[in-house]
Amino acid sequence: MNETETEGKLIFQQLYWLSEVAQKTLALLEYKHSFFLSNCYVQIQKVKEWKRESLSFLPLTKKLF
Repeated sequence: MNETETEGKLIFQQLYWLSEVAQKTLALLEYKHSFFLSNCYVQIQKVKEWKRESLSFLPLTKKLF
């Protein structure tokens, strides 16, 4: 194998490694993004519940004052 073939093989291996890293990074980002969105959905539900609970106390506080 001559020097050019060795360099070409090395470049190919590096590109393959980079594509593996890119695929794993993309998978991780997709997972984190879906977790973030599901967490936001949970937070929105908690805010809606809190708002509903706080609004249910409003008539009682108006009667007190």
